[in-house]
Amino acid sequence: MILKNVVARTRPYEVIGGLTSLIGIQKDFSFPSGHTGSSFAVAVVMFRGLPKKFGVPALILAFLIGFSRLYVGVHYPSDVLGGALIGTGIALFVGWIGSKKFT
Repeated sequence: MILKNVVARTRPYEVIGGLTSLIGIQKDFSFPSGHTGSSFAVAVVMFRGLPKKFGVPALILAFLIGFSRLYVGVHYPSDVLGGALIGTGIALFVGWIGSKKFT
């Protein structure tokens, strides 16, 4: 993401003493969480376009992915929140564009 390089936020394990990454050293910056953003983009599309029996679990999984990024020590809560908001915004925007084009 371009935004990662613009913000250039260091990872929590690089700043907080005693904190280590459970998945190894990451080579890019922290904000926003790309995993969380991608998972929320897909989950929102599924929630809006599929029966709720698929959409609700997709949203739950997206939340769990966001939490996992905190748990393994590679993101701050604001990184995860930013990723979730960006992913949701992209999904809603693309859905809006699609509805304008095909109606």
